[in-house]
Amino acid sequence: MFFRFRHLAATALVIATAGSAAADPPTVTGKEFSFQPSTIEVPAGETTTITFENSGRLSHNLTIPALEAASGTIQAGNTAKITVAPEEPGRYEIRCSVPGHAPAGMTGTLVVTK
Repeated sequence: MFFRFRHLAATALVIATAGSAAADPPTVTGKEFSFQPSTIEVPAGETTTITFENSGRLSHNLTIPALEAASGTIQAGNTAKITVAPEEPGRYEIRCSVPGHAPAGMTGTLVVTK
């Protein structure tokens, strides 16, 4: 009977989690000289935490200038998080603000949906 209860509880947890999560928080990986994915989508009016992973050999950051959001520059192999709560739908530039990195291709787009 204890096994049956644990199994039912675990099943209920999986169903509740699957039904309540609209989408996983976005993760962006940066390296020389790109972001993967280069486009991420978040809903307008909701707070979203973006994880930035630096998988390159150089220091990088993830900034969204129009939202005044930045991860801060992190060393290779490290991770940072930034939280945004964009109110207006639209397309916002993502870039690495380390000198020379954005012109070399380290840019992307944050798409804010209705």
